[in-house]
Amino acid sequence: MNARKPFGYDAVSPLTSHGPPCPWQLTPVYGQGMSVACLEAVLLGHALADRTDDLPQRFFDSASDVVDVAWLLATTADLAFDETDGSRSLPTRLFDRYVSRVVDTAHDDGEVSSTYGRVLSMEVPPTALLRPGVAARVLRP
Repeated sequence: MNARKPFGYDAVSPLTSHGPPCPWQLTPVYGQGMSVACLEAVLLGHALADRTDDLPQRFFDSASDVVDVAWLLATTADLAFDETDGSRSLPTRLFDRYVSRVVDTAHDDGEVSSTYGRVLSMEVPPTALLRPGVAARVLRP
């Protein structure tokens, strides 16, 4: 498996498309398809409201930020599996350890649990896990 494709991508894509697998297709394993679709619909609404030229370019430029977050969440999660090929740089390893603590802390801390859930549902960016109030709770001994 390649870290550039989320876990389950190869198994799912033939079931969800009517042609060859698309490199940008989201896998339902992480449940991000509807979140991405809703966020892109909002961005399309804004792009249409602007009523300026170059609608496709403006829309796809803004939508790429949404897709980038979805891919980041999926590929980061995939790297937790030994079977996944991909770079595990020092920053990636450190963040993985931090996220493990986030998950452990979320079991007993409502604020951390809420923030983590909001990140997974793409309501807030992953950097919300690094906000001082959350980090203090996660890194507490």
